[in-house]
Amino acid sequence: MKPDSPAAGIATGVLVEVAKGLETANGQASLFKALWGNDLIALWSDDSAPSPFLKGLSIGDSVRFHWEAKTETNEHRVKERRVFTTALPSA
Repeated sequence: MKPDSPAAGIATGVLVEVAKGLETANGQASLFKALWGNDLIALWSDDSAPSPFLKGLSIGDSVRFHWEAKTETNEHRVKERRVFTTALPSA
């Protein structure tokens, strides 16, 4: 993502990796990684209540998502830019 890009928006990426049944602190989840330009975007889905927008998708499928970039200061007082994503229904 370019430094001069907007702070949020809606985009479409292509799934390049799908990992199911990953153990997290909140239970099992699935991780969908999508290529968006030169960036790799992570979309998580709780396996106990799967996202209807990610259900049935596989590698090579298009996925639409909302993204928001936030600059936060970490515990070492270093500013980090993080991107938060949410899956959306197909257009």
